[in-house]
Amino acid sequence: MSKNKTVAIVMATYNDWESILELLPGIDQELASLGMSGQVVIVDDGSGDFDCRDQVSGLELASILSVECVDLYRNHGNQRAVAIGIAYCADNVPCDYMIVMDSDHEDDPKYIPDMIVACDQNDGRKVIFASRSKRSEGVVFKGFYSAYKRLYYLLTGMPISIGNYSVVPKSLIRRIANIAELWSHFPASIMRAKIPYTSVPSVRAKRTIGESKMNLVSLLLHALSGFSVHAEIVGVRVLVMAVIAAVSVLSLLVIAVLLKMFTGIPILGWTSQIVGLLLIMLFQLFITMIIMVFMVVSGRQQAPMIPIAVYRQFFETVLQLYPRGKN
Repeated sequence: MSKNKTVAIVMATYNDWESILELLPGIDQELASLGMSGQVVIVDDGSGDFDCRDQVSGLELASILSVECVDLYRNHGNQRAVAIGIAYCADNVPCDYMIVMDSDHEDDPKYIPDMIVACDQNDGRKVIFASRSKRSEGVVFKGFYSAYKRLYYLLTGMPISIGNYSVVPKSLIRRIANIAELWSHFPASIMRAKIPYTSVPSVRAKRTIGESKMNLVSLLLHALSGFSVHAEIVGVRVLVMAVIAAVSVLSLLVIAVLLKMFTGIPILGWTSQIVGLLLIMLFQLFITMIIMVFMVVSGRQQAPMIPIAVYRQFFETVLQLYPRGKN
């Protein structure tokens, strides 16, 4: 790995400037160990609390040459803010690597060297994610997250154990900034676009300041966003499942009628009720199949919104926080 290369760090934040103030020196230290310099692009996702933001200019950083803040007009959610940050970097921040990470300390900077080394080992042709071999949340959250991963694999056929934390080589930055699905879910959009990727193991760190924004409701919204990226695949898989279920229900219906007509075997004494219930199930499955077909077809007819083409519409100003300069 050659030294003197440049890095752009993209992170989205919402009312979390105190965490960023503590996180930047850690990133700076890791870049210094690599002999690299970096620029940080922070996308402020409509924060109302700017405590500590002005203190960024007072930091003593060796390898981070500048910190910019892209102020969004309103809150759009983490994934859209990340998409805007990636598009902004692709257009305005020349670099050899782009690092995408969260601003709450749960993405530990100590894994930056491992990801950059892995990126070089793959000749700069793959996105390198920090896979989450161990999470720091409670038992209930871990249980729901495990269920989400299993459901994701069932509906998409792809495993998911990665988040935003990643290193993107120069050759893939603009390519990723042109992925329409980037608005919904960063890692899922990489999979959907068939961008080559791999991962290095990591342990998700614990937040040191404030409380995590990720709860069960956020996890559910995050999961639905991931499924929406693969809407066509999910739709087809659900359609196939519905067809299989419909055939099974229809078979049971035929068996119930044949047993009643040609045998003396009692069917709980409620043949009409069983037949009625099976008919209702069959009707519901038929409606499900129609919905899935229309969803798949309509998804192919919609014109995509490309992040790099429209990102400028979401913010008015870009503030230079470090070193202090003209905005």
